[in-house]
Amino acid sequence: MSLSLQSAQARATQVLRDGGIDTAALDARTLLKVATGMSLEALIVNGRAPLSAPCETRFDDYVARRLAGEPVSRIRGTREFYGRDFKIDAHTLDPRPDTETLVTAVLDQAGSDGFRGRPLRLLDLGTGSGCILVTLLAELPEAVGTGTDINPGALELARDNAAALGVGDRARFAAADWFEGLAGHYDIIVSNPPYIASAEIEGLAPEVARHDPWPHSMAAPMG
Repeated sequence: MSLSLQSAQARATQVLRDGGIDTAALDARTLLKVATGMSLEALIVNGRAPLSAPCETRFDDYVARRLAGEPVSRIRGTREFYGRDFKIDAHTLDPRPDTETLVTAVLDQAGSDGFRGRPLRLLDLGTGSGCILVTLLAELPEAVGTGTDINPGALELARDNAAALGVGDRARFAAADWFEGLAGHYDIIVSNPPYIASAEIEGLAPEVARHDPWPHSMAAPMG
């Protein structure tokens, strides 16, 4: 007999909790949403409904991956950043909440007397998923921007995020090593590159050490 949605979530929560996952209940609920394609409201309303066999297989796989230390954002392929969902993959770092402080600082600067009302030109060095540049363009509708990266896979992902979030016509992405090949004037330049020494990565949490791309591998698609 199939498990109900409610029972499947409870079982997964216990499995994750026993495995030392601090956010077991939240992670189980999120992964069940991804596995079923249902909203949180639908899961609550239909909690006693049976979980279909394909969804159960998918859900069990997600739970096993989370138990092995893979971040929920990597499993679902998206990360919320500044209130928007960004696609992420093996080519890019997982955007962190503290990076939002950089966006806030730029927006504060853009609202100062020296920048207010100007059609700003932005440059994001090492754009990765494009989360910083795309967010700034979404918040500054008169701005245009360029994002650079040495990883072609990251650039493709950033373009997809820009298009999905409605700023693709104001964003340009270029393969470049920092300022290499760039010309022209930019009003604001931002960057949040990898800043952890390679020798220290193995000592970090599994979510980072095993699933974020290492700096030396970000110049080319990961295998």
